[in-house]
Amino acid sequence: MDESQTYSREEIEQVFLAFEKIHEQCYSGQCDWGELAQFLVPDVDYTDPGWGRMHGTDTVTQFLRDSMAGLDAWDFPMRWYAIDGIHVIKKYSMVLLEPLKADGSQQDISGVYMMKYAGDGKFSWVEDQLDMNHFIHVAKTSGWRPGPGFRNPSDVNWD
Repeated sequence: MDESQTYSREEIEQVFLAFEKIHEQCYSGQCDWGELAQFLVPDVDYTDPGWGRMHGTDTVTQFLRDSMAGLDAWDFPMRWYAIDGIHVIKKYSMVLLEPLKADGSQQDISGVYMMKYAGDGKFSWVEDQLDMNHFIHVAKTSGWRPGPGFRNPSDVNWD
């Protein structure tokens, strides 16, 4: 993608918010993760903090289905987003709904999701950054266990 290409902020925001709406529906089990592929170019580059780097919508779609299975006890609310040129940055939280902390509050892990807009309603690059050490700490101290269908990453690629 040509970094000098420009698109209106309104176009980018409209596509991002449509992507985010489907994302939220997937989190709540109302749609299949594969529906997000409509917002990605066929040769998308995608990086996840636990599953590594992936290339192409087929690979990313399978990753989304595999990586989100068994995470029913979590919510991923967006806190804010910013658009700078063709880049979108989303601040989100990974919130453990159950079990609660001893004081009755929920555990919250901070994350950042970055995307590069490529035009025609699609993103060409996605990078998800989440503090995996914090995630492991929360999982251990809360006693959380993954639900049915959970899969650990295999063959993680960081190249």
